Amino acid sequence: MITKLSQKKKHDDCFLVAAYCDTKEKQEVLKNTLTSLKKYNKDIILFSHYPVEEEATDLTDYTLFDYSNPIMDFQDRSTIHWLKHKFYKLNTLYLDYGYAAVQQWKRGLTYAYELGYHTAYVLNYDLNITDSIVNKTEKYLDWHDNVILDYGKVKMNDGGKYDPALHMSWCALKLNPFIDKIKEINYDDYAANVGFGVTENYMYQKLFSENSKIIPFKDWCEDVTTSIKMDTNFINQYYTNDGYKWILGQEKIWVKGEEIGTEKAILYLFEIQDQMDIEIKLDYDTIHKTKIKKDEFNNIIDYHLIYLPFKYSKLKEYIGEYKGTKFISSNRNFKIIINNLEIPKELIRLSLISAIEVANDNV
Repeated sequence: MITKLSQKKKHDDCFLVAAYCDTKEKQEVLKNTLTSLKKYNKDIILFSHYPVEEEATDLTDYTLFDYSNPIMDFQDRSTIHWLKHKFYKLNTLYLDYGYAAVQQWKRGLTYAYELGYHTAYVLNYDLNITDSIVNKTEKYLDWHDNVILDYGKVKMNDGGKYDPALHMSWCALKLNPFIDKIKEINYDDYAANVGFGVTENYMYQKLFSENSKIIPFKDWCEDVTTSIKMDTNFINQYYTNDGYKWILGQEKIWVKGEEIGTEKAILYLFEIQDQMDIEIKLDYDTIHKTKIKKDEFNNIIDYHLIYLPFKYSKLKEYIGEYKGTKFISSNRNFKIIINNLEIPKELIRLSLISAIEVANDNV
């Protein structure tokens, strides 16, 4: 951990700003946020898992750069991104970055406590600060141990239960009543207790008490907004090409409310805009060929499924496999070629954590 420290703390309250600013846009937003906090007469602690520019550091009282940025292994925890198309639910797993955010809160709040701060206002670097939320929070803390923005009950996963969650872009707490719970946070505790939920559920468990002030979603949603929007449509990032979209994964079906893998590997092509030539090769041999043509009315089909001539479990042998957060490539030569262009191998490997499901009532 690399730190920049001021001479001494000036106030009993502090802002703890959590950041990961890996683009110029995010770096500018961070500096704007730090500048906007200056008028509230509280010290500023910046905790970042990405190197911080000197201009941003100069706007803080304490800057902590933690290069570890702990990301959980797939085997311990992952998150699902999905979309529905026609009769199918397409999904893929993502590494869970939630623990990295939780670790920022733990280390930042512990650091603030050790410096002697009584109260910390935790916010994400891209929060659009308003006098309204700051002033309301200060008043609530006269009578309450912390202020939590109720994110609403978050559904765990398909068929799962609902649990309360807090919105992590803004939270305030008196440190002494919660420091022991904060110190409990570690990799194993997160993996064991987050369950099928999300980071916001886990942090709610840690910070909720009988003397918490819970602000309902409808009462804070207009005051608390962020300027950086996350794109959770994984198809836009990973599986899009000119004139079509695609995903390769295991076929899954739902039987009496349970998700069952069929061991069939499917290449699913959708939002098709033109004719297509698809060729699949293994060890330089062609194992499948398909042509998608326009019909007699010059129309093209919107989607097409191809069942590959091997079991889904064979993909590890043909492509490689994830070991923790690393991918170990196979020496087999597996290729998908569409209109004479080969799909990049770094996208093909996502097939190992992807699925095509028959859509269900929980989607």
